[in-house]
Amino acid sequence: MNVCLHAGRVLMRSSEVVGGELMELDAWAPEVQLPGVLATAAMLDGLELDAEPLEHAPGLRRVAGRTTASSPR
Repeated sequence: MNVCLHAGRVLMRSSEVVGGELMELDAWAPEVQLPGVLATAAMLDGLELDAEPLEHAPGLRRVAGRTTASSPR
């Protein structure tokens, strides 16, 4: 099982999600199992997290943790 985080717009009808970028799994979710917690650039935008690019999945990053500057002392 993969854990992959993504941020995107959704189309709502009342309280039901009926479409939008977040629902387009083929565009952002990995097709093969990859270890660790993964995230897209859209999810990581503005967050202070260390994330390394993946060779076989260029649109994804493996989240390593918070950056040193934001770690509690």
